[in-house]
Amino acid sequence: MLPLYASAKTRPSPTLARDAPSVIQARVRAVTVSVAVSGFITVCVAWTKGHLAPVDILEVFGLWPILPLDILKSLALVALLFLGPLFESGIVEGGWERWVKGTDVSSTLMSSVGWRNYVVVSLQQFELLHRAQ
Repeated sequence: MLPLYASAKTRPSPTLARDAPSVIQARVRAVTVSVAVSGFITVCVAWTKGHLAPVDILEVFGLWPILPLDILKSLALVALLFLGPLFESGIVEGGWERWVKGTDVSSTLMSSVGWRNYVVVSLQQFELLHRAQ
């Protein structure tokens, strides 16, 4: 929460919407820096206070050993979590016709809001799911 509200550039305000491209870019930047700093601090603490070897630190972070089955499980869980919003958008709200025609694809992926919704959020969900395992 702190990285998103620490700066006026990342906070929505009456004059600046949450979907403004500058706010999205600033929020992505703030979260990226926050994750990098916390990862670095965690590695430093594990190294100095926990006396862990580099391989053990990679294992604690879930980066080693690389297990294809775990990767497939994570991807399957992310796909399963996307089914709810896809069902709502496609079936309940009738968006499947636009999907078949492909009318929204270019307009969605050409905007910063579209990238935030489909790429940034997807990566964050994958990271959270990977940590939960």
